Amino acid sequence: MEYLQYVFSFKTHNSYVSLMILLRVAEITVAGIVAVLMTGGMFGVVCSNYVTIKMQSTIPKPYYFFFPIISIVILFVISVTLPQAVKLYEQSVILIKVWNIEFSKYTGANSSYLRRKMKCLKALDFPVGIGGWDMFWINKNTRRSYYRVIGDSTIYVLLTF
Repeated sequence: MEYLQYVFSFKTHNSYVSLMILLRVAEITVAGIVAVLMTGGMFGVVCSNYVTIKMQSTIPKPYYFFFPIISIVILFVISVTLPQAVKLYEQSVILIKVWNIEFSKYTGANSSYLRRKMKCLKALDFPVGIGGWDMFWINKNTRRSYYRVIGDSTIYVLLTF
């Protein structure tokens, strides 16, 4: 019960608004960092997969084992961090819905102010882009698409070279 009181408190609401404003102020920087990390991860996995599969007989064994390990480590980092960004987005959508329901029951001197404040809330999401141009936002479908692009790119590179 104490948790629910914390979720519905004005302090939590103000903290959420502060976090939302912070993400919006740094949106261009965050979008660039996320784009560089996702692109670098994709290229790292594709290149190490290529070396692992195609150059098995040309690279000495001590050096060869480095590339599958790099591929596994990068995929592990991706599989840990990307779901957290998706989870942040999904839980913020749920939280906004719950707040809309709970704060609509509030009647008092500030009820109209609260309704206006709730209308301006947006879900916390991470944009991916460069230079203020957002290509997409990280949501539920991003993870599936990202893994598909890694697999397709690996197959394309293997068939091309």
